[in-house]
Amino acid sequence: MPFRRIFFSVLLSVLLLALEAPSQELRLEPGHIINITVLGYPELSQSVVVRQDGTVDYPLLANIPVFGMTQTEFSDMLYPLLTRYVERPRLFVFVSEHKMLTLRIQGQVNQPGIYSAPGPMDIQGALSLAGGPTEMADLEHIGIIRRLGDLERELTIDLRDFLEGDAPLTSLPMMEDGDVVLVRTMDIRSYVRVMGAVRLPGNYIALKGSNIIDMINQAGGVSPLGNLNDVVFVSRRDGKYRVEEYHLRAMIEAGEDVLIPEVQSGDVIVVSEYAEWKQLSFWARTVRDLVMLVSSAIILSRL
Repeated sequence: MPFRRIFFSVLLSVLLLALEAPSQELRLEPGHIINITVLGYPELSQSVVVRQDGTVDYPLLANIPVFGMTQTEFSDMLYPLLTRYVERPRLFVFVSEHKMLTLRIQGQVNQPGIYSAPGPMDIQGALSLAGGPTEMADLEHIGIIRRLGDLERELTIDLRDFLEGDAPLTSLPMMEDGDVVLVRTMDIRSYVRVMGAVRLPGNYIALKGSNIIDMINQAGGVSPLGNLNDVVFVSRRDGKYRVEEYHLRAMIEAGEDVLIPEVQSGDVIVVSEYAEWKQLSFWARTVRDLVMLVSSAIILSRL
């Protein structure tokens, strides 16, 4: 019985001390959102953000630093200022712990610049603030420059792995206040170059698992002069270049699609013309040059 009394006495003392202990209120920091409500006065009811210099954009608090204040201290400071304009103001203040993030997004995005937005936010959200990446963006090497004390550290993110479903979106890095996002421009090694007798020769991005036919289709398919049975494929694997020739039409007709090689960034595909078209194009170029020569001679003779 005495033991039980001692136990309950100690428990009661602990509870009383917990109730009497001052609560640890959140202290205002740059990026915190302060929701101010003055009942009956919508013009004085606003949600403001604590700036980097510790001030807020509120009419009665111009240039007054609030950094480090608790919610109670903020209310106690604002209340007497309100009484100058409102009799017995009914003031309610709520501080949100969701901080505003200030990010610099530059490089190959549609609207580079400095942005402020509430967190939390991942790299995809940051890019959407700047209008998304351009067609020239190198999504495999997106840089996040982050300051850690007096040092800077750069993280490199391969966003294509996430977009193509090879990596879970939950593992995308979260942005931190002050981060700089650098979206680099793709260089020639980031593309597959499709040349020769295709409708739209040029550089194209190879999705994971794409083969030679997929890239030719990206280039608009073969032109009327193109010969799918004469395709040269230049690839680099393990530091060595390989030049191979493929009879793609014959492979497709034989049901050997699975044997068509996959491509990687930096590869080159050349679709050749039919031999008879090559000969015809030579004579066509000769006729064109002759016509230009005669036209030039006529113009010069009239000067």
